[in-house]
Amino acid sequence: MKTLGIIGGMGPQATIDLYQKITDHTAASRDQDHLHILIDSYPQIPDRTAHICGNGDDPLPYLVRSARRLEAAGAELLLMPCNAAHHYIRALRERTILPFLHIADCAIAALSTRCPPGSRVAVLATRGTRHSGIYRDALQQAGYQAVEPDEAQSAALMRCIYDGAKAGNTAAYVPLLADTVAAITADSLILACTELPLFLPWWQDSRPVIDSTDALARVAVAAAREAA
Repeated sequence: MKTLGIIGGMGPQATIDLYQKITDHTAASRDQDHLHILIDSYPQIPDRTAHICGNGDDPLPYLVRSARRLEAAGAELLLMPCNAAHHYIRALRERTILPFLHIADCAIAALSTRCPPGSRVAVLATRGTRHSGIYRDALQQAGYQAVEPDEAQSAALMRCIYDGAKAGNTAAYVPLLADTVAAITADSLILACTELPLFLPWWQDSRPVIDSTDALARVAVAAAREAA
């Protein structure tokens, strides 16, 4: 099986969530049945949204450094539990010999098993991911209608992500998240920020909800097993 390498720390709780979901989706009856996973938790990577929106340091050199550490340690397949970081994935692929899984591709593949093309899909994400267009473009190519929150809803989502999940106050921001998402007209939802699945123990929606972290974990397990 292939050794997975995780560029982590964006943020740490999202990295833990990905590792937990990879473990949960691995068919194992003993320790030795689990995947070999290398994690470079590197929270010093500059904020992706700040840079994409034009007011922060460039995270690309840090992402490259992490990828190369994982490559040197023996990783064979790379993944990042941060949607906004995929704004830089083309440049990353040019700077490492290792293949990368793309979280948006994984999420939309999961969406296709639950919702028909032509339906309206709300992309719940940071401003950086929204500005990058990675979900908007991929959804349109797959035949879906991408629904993006308005400015007030986007500001509320940013508060939930940064003041809530990233600051360790997830439960306190559940009401704001629930009210914000309920006001968005869509047939299904993509949690296109890896902090948003951290709300799932307290929050649910009646519409199909695609957890991008879970989708990435499932594809990573399958990809690692393919080489067995």
